[in-house]
Amino acid sequence: MSVRVLAVAGVIALSMLVSTPGSAASPASPPSSSLAQGAKPTRDVVSTGEGSGTDNLRIRTRVKGQPLYSGRRTVLQTKRCKSCNWHPSQSRRTNNRALVVYPVDAPANGRRFFRVKVPATKQYRTSYGNVLVASRD
Repeated sequence: MSVRVLAVAGVIALSMLVSTPGSAASPASPPSSSLAQGAKPTRDVVSTGEGSGTDNLRIRTRVKGQPLYSGRRTVLQTKRCKSCNWHPSQSRRTNNRALVVYPVDAPANGRRFFRVKVPATKQYRTSYGNVLVASRD
């Protein structure tokens, strides 16, 4: 399923790829089948695309879990194609409500993939937000 947020009447598009564990698309976090073996759980990382115009696209991400993930580092990762590797793009800290906003631009041609990475802590393993896609239509 693909949810698409369009900006400026179809000039810029920021869409979200939603996948379920075990589907063909890679899930936001690895499946939790290893939790029964004593592995740490992942945090829920929920990312949404918003904004309009050519330079006003944003990825808003909330990091869920207890204790609250406020004032902690997150990393925006990007890749240029589905089969390419993820690369760190920006790093920001969450606010007091565990929310972080990254400004992004759509490439001049093609698509760019984005996701937010939350590093491991003592209670949680490394977690990833859903994948969002920016493109000019």
